[in-house]
Amino acid sequence: MRKLFQIIVLLLSFESVFAQSTYDLWPIQGAKVGEGVLYRPNDYIVNELNIENLIIGAEENTNVLCPKDGKITSIAYVYHSSLANLVSTSINAGKVVLSDQLDKGMRINLAAYINKGSKGKPADSRFVSLSITITTGKGENYVISGLRPVKLFKTGELVRRGDVIAKVGYCYWKIDKPSISFSRSLATKAADPMTVFGLKTTFSLHAEKKIDYLTFKHPADSLLKAFYIFRSALEEGHPGLYDYTARVTMDSIFEDVKNKIKPMTSEEFRNLLLPVMLALRDSHTALRASQYKIVNDSEAPVVLGVVDGKLIVLSCIDKYKIYLGQEVIKVNAEDANELIQKVRNTVVGVDGFIESSRDRALMNSFMKYYRMLYQVNDGFLLNLTLATGEHLEDRFSKTNRPEPNVKYDRTEQANFRTQTKANKYAYLCLNTFDLLQKEEDEIQNFIKDIVARNIQSLIIDLRFNHGGSPDVMNNLFALFANVSFQSNFQRQVNKNDTYDFFKYTSNFANTGNVFPEYKSVDGKTGYYLNAEHSELIKPNENFHFDGTVYVLTNEYSFSASAVFAGLMLKYNRGTIVGRETGSTYYQLNAESFARVMLAETGLELYMPLVKDIFSEDRIPRIPWGRGVIPDYIINPTVDEAYQKEDKILNFTYDLLSKIQ
Repeated sequence: MRKLFQIIVLLLSFESVFAQSTYDLWPIQGAKVGEGVLYRPNDYIVNELNIENLIIGAEENTNVLCPKDGKITSIAYVYHSSLANLVSTSINAGKVVLSDQLDKGMRINLAAYINKGSKGKPADSRFVSLSITITTGKGENYVISGLRPVKLFKTGELVRRGDVIAKVGYCYWKIDKPSISFSRSLATKAADPMTVFGLKTTFSLHAEKKIDYLTFKHPADSLLKAFYIFRSALEEGHPGLYDYTARVTMDSIFEDVKNKIKPMTSEEFRNLLLPVMLALRDSHTALRASQYKIVNDSEAPVVLGVVDGKLIVLSCIDKYKIYLGQEVIKVNAEDANELIQKVRNTVVGVDGFIESSRDRALMNSFMKYYRMLYQVNDGFLLNLTLATGEHLEDRFSKTNRPEPNVKYDRTEQANFRTQTKANKYAYLCLNTFDLLQKEEDEIQNFIKDIVARNIQSLIIDLRFNHGGSPDVMNNLFALFANVSFQSNFQRQVNKNDTYDFFKYTSNFANTGNVFPEYKSVDGKTGYYLNAEHSELIKPNENFHFDGTVYVLTNEYSFSASAVFAGLMLKYNRGTIVGRETGSTYYQLNAESFARVMLAETGLELYMPLVKDIFSEDRIPRIPWGRGVIPDYIINPTVDEAYQKEDKILNFTYDLLSKIQ
């Protein structure tokens, strides 16, 4: 009996230890779980409601431990002007050496930048701190700020539970005690930061207004207020509002939209605003349904796409495979040509006068825009008339999963991919420029390896690369540049003082002057920061490829990938093959994004405040408002959509074979 009792006690002890081990490690070294908590979620910090942060106090310079195995995905110096607003600057761990002077200098410089032109409370460098984001898997991220560095991590670096990652500093100017801030997110949404440590939680996201944005009709006066915010924000803040559409025309579009406002749903209001977004012609400006989902998960039994101006069945569920590739002439009794134009006018986010990306969207994503336009719900009837005279009638359903006959893009792949072919060619596929520093290191080592193997030809594939970090893009171009370079000639903003519409934003609400260094230029509107304010970037001395470079582009090569291709063209460093880039060559509106909340509609205007001017020198090959046009143009075909042949890549291999 005594032995049985001992076994039970042992089992209970094991169960207790096992249960404790499932919790995360308390991040303050030497402290017990829950010790030092200053503020919990839903506590007030002075007069501010703290919604999602767990604030933990400790002696200054106490070691901060990694709570859970993960990967460093972001590291930056930050200053919170309020709990909801911050200013940050990243640090490249591969190019600096850690020292107390570096840490102090970074904090002083960021505080000085904030205070320059600011009309608010001066930023104290003591409250500028290091912030580290740890990705732990399955969409979970931990953000720990209020830190002082003990080492400079590289993004992509693995950390283990219990590793010393930093020391305690100060996390927020309203908390005059050494402390760190810990927050957690799941699938980009704020999540409970307490139960992971085994603490009784106080976390609960405050319920937003229970509005069914797809059915509730807002009063006209509420929508007029939302329209005023929308228009005033664009007119005051967008640096390229009149670049592709004359002011008189844009004013007329605004007035036409205003005159059509009546009681309507948020989604009807979003559709009403689309003519403004079309006229703006900017891929970096978006009108988002930030508080509701535009379309549900119901799928059509067949997927339609526009090929050579015709509406074609591109994929379908098994029972309709006999219709693959056939032309559709009517959809729910509506003429296909009229429907194509109607859907085309909902495809916003196209840069300048580049129509190829809109054409590709109509081929790849026609059903997405159709669902948005008609607010398709589960059970929505789809009645198709085929060119053969046959009819197909079926309903949208959550159980429909059409066969993936069409290859839309490479979003499911890794950030980059490398390979060599026959020890003659090297291939670097870049799906994004939002690379971790560890990934940059791997690419540099790949370049070093092909140079050592005397491989003289390299293909850089930027198709379906939607852009990313300008710093990463510059670092990678430096691997191929033969001269020092700059990726922009000038930057432009509308004002170098505070913006009135900031009071409607979720990320600039308490910010003073954000562009004090920009100056007026005689004969020009706006304010400018010339390229001499940024240093010339030198070719990489340690990892450099001098051989032949071919760059592959298409209509989904946006933002930084278009700039990369533009640099290849501008500095005569490579040959471009494929199709015109999705972003324009001469300029991009692509920095300092404002998130403008449109009153009670659940809609958000997401727009850039800074225009990057790549070049003022016009070249005959590229008309104004167009993207980087390749040396060799390979037009799209439906065979490419079906992945029967990669014509762009095969054409490039043929070119390479002729120079070997």
